[in-house]
Amino acid sequence: MTNSLIFDMINQMYVYSQEHTAPEDAIFEAEASVVKEASQKSNCVIIGRWAVYILRERRECLKVYLYAPIEFRVKRIMETEGLSEKEARKKIQQMDRQRAEHYRYYTHQIWGMASNYQLCIDTSLGMEHTENMILEMLESIKTKEY
Repeated sequence: MTNSLIFDMINQMYVYSQEHTAPEDAIFEAEASVVKEASQKSNCVIIGRWAVYILRERRECLKVYLYAPIEFRVKRIMETEGLSEKEARKKIQQMDRQRAEHYRYYTHQIWGMASNYQLCIDTSLGMEHTENMILEMLESIKTKEY
């Protein structure tokens, strides 16, 4: 499948009839089902997959958004993937654009909007800081009754 939003819109509108679900819609529905089922069975960590939207009514679920300044992200991608600065920036821009488009398409909301989360953490402050913030918030949620 292509990453183009226009391709997705045409694909969704014209290729598939009411009797046949478009592949991306079927994938979204399957992922949503797995996310809901996993969250009901036991404690779990779900990364991405629109879980923040799918579980939006579940107040006892901790919803965390991890972010970092662009320079930190560029440096990290350069180191982990061996890319040049220009290639790393391009990759980040493409990934962010694709995530935002898909999130908006399926949720009708803005990807990364702080009000969708209980906790937003700048990961450039370090792994230990990030971990401590999440653990502290989990402890706080445990003591609340829903």
